[in-house]
Amino acid sequence: KYLPFKLEELVTDYQVVIRRSDPTLMRVMFFGVKKSSVAVYASLFQYCKLLPYCLEPAPISLMRLVRQNGQLPAGQVVALLSMEHDAATISIARDDLLYLSRNVTILPTPETPDEASPELLEALLNETRVSIDYYRRRFLGEPAVGKIILFGPVEDPKKINELFKSLELPVELGDPFKKLDG
Repeated sequence: KYLPFKLEELVTDYQVVIRRSDPTLMRVMFFGVKKSSVAVYASLFQYCKLLPYCLEPAPISLMRLVRQNGQLPAGQVVALLSMEHDAATISIARDDLLYLSRNVTILPTPETPDEASPELLEALLNETRVSIDYYRRRFLGEPAVGKIILFGPVEDPKKINELFKSLELPVELGDPFKKLDG
């Protein structure tokens, strides 16, 4: 119903999530990826003589990373922003549940091809606002988003905090190595 693709074009999987605090409440995370995308990865693995046991969507891996490094405390809802050169993924997660994840294309301007322009950051802010508003309307009774964790190239963290101030949420930089020693 909510997918922009036909089911026969996709490889699908799901995960049932039952909260320990309420065993009568069940959520289902549904994943779909185009078969053509899986074929590209499969041919790359075959070329490298690798046999993967599974493929995991990047937002799930990122959610597990922030849980393990302590940036996603139990019970807290966070917005995860993973920025790349020309795109961003906005995900909202809590514990073992990814409520939503969306990819947003954010194209750099010709004047600033290698950095985040003010327009690009403003677009990211607006897309983040849309995602948080959707979460709030769609998942009534769930806790509010408590903070934003930002992954990707950030030259000026103060500039990011100032920009995201309108969301009235703290912004912290993702630290994948936070709990590693040595």
